[in-house]
This record gives sequence, structure tokens and C-alpha cells, in this order.
Amino acid sequence: MRGHVFPRHRPLSQYLGEKFEVENETHPILLSFGFGAPFQANIKLIKTADSDKLVHRHIVYPWQPEANVPSKKKSPTNYVFNAILADTDKLPKDLECHIERLLDDESSFAQFPLFKSEFQILWHIWFYYRDLPKVRQTLTKHFSKF
Repeated sequence: MRGHVFPRHRPLSQYLGEKFEVENETHPILLSFGFGAPFQANIKLIKTADSDKLVHRHIVYPWQPEANVPSKKKSPTNYVFNAILADTDKLPKDLECHIERLLDDESSFAQFPLFKSEFQILWHIWFYYRDLPKVRQTLTKHFSKF
């Protein structure tokens, strides 16, 4: 985070070359995790002299997955949104609060792709959250059908 792209500690120049500029102005955007309410974040746009640097291969999962069928990942070539997150110092806390709201809201949780995705981190997030003492009884009561 903190001014670098994932994985951490790699400078933007590794991806964009030496001829790029990060604008000072910030813009609010909504980011979707694929379920529940979107996450609001502030970004700064990047201008680069070489637009080919904004074309990358990514791993994507089809959405909406079929019931009880694991999603198959694909690796298409896509254009990348030329921006970085602006408020990285508070990002971990903001993400934690947002994920907590998603997991606490029954309508958001019902969209959670826990058993339908190869994106295994979602599985671990839900089980970690489910095992927290303050929410165990609430989750058991409301989401026993899962």
C-alpha cells in the first residue's frame, strides 16, 4: 500500500517506467468486492507517457458464479485504471470497518461468494470473523443456513 502497488515495496516505476506523474488532486470512487455495498476510497490519477504500460494480464473470476460450482479463473489482457489509492495510512482501518459492516449485514452476507469462488481469502475472512466471541451467537442465529 503506502504509495506502492501490490505486491508491496515495488515502486510504480517498475510498472510504469520512469516517465509518469501522479496528480495531486484526489477523486472519490466506489470499489466493489463483488458482494454487498461498495467501498468508498480516494484516488490520485496517474499520467504516463507510455500508454502500453497500462495494459496488463489479470486473473479474474466470472460473476455471478453458478450455484455449487467452483468459479474457473481466466487470465485476459485488460486496461488498468491509471490511479493509486490516496489515503493509504488509514486504509487498513477503513477496510476492516467496511468488511465488518458487510459481514454484519444479512443482505450483504447473503451475497458473500464463500462456497462459490476460488478466491480462498474470503473463506478465511468469514471463518475468522465467525469465530470472534462478540459475533458468534449472532452469526449462528442469522446464518445457520450456510
